Amino acid sequence: MGLMEVNLLRTGTTLLGFPRERVKPLGFVALPVSFNDDNGYAMNMVNFTVIRAKSGYNVILGRTTVNSFGMVISTSHLCAKFPTSTGVVTIRGDVRQATQCF
Repeated sequence: MGLMEVNLLRTGTTLLGFPRERVKPLGFVALPVSFNDDNGYAMNMVNFTVIRAKSGYNVILGRTTVNSFGMVISTSHLCAKFPTSTGVVTIRGDVRQATQCF
């Protein structure tokens, strides 16, 4: 994406992970995020917290982002749906890739 640490907005907060580990964010960045399929398109600006960590995920969308798109998520189906003015957009995950990461 061409982003560098100098593009990040600094923060003084600390995140608390699942095993109670503390993680110091490198910073925040606001990026446009879009989802589309044949039924429609939606784009919102999303604030991302950037950390240095090993993870099977490229990004984790929080409740604020999910709600801003009006998404309904089914983790067991690796699927998310949300309404647009032209129809319901469906986003599907890749089962093979999801199982390789874990």
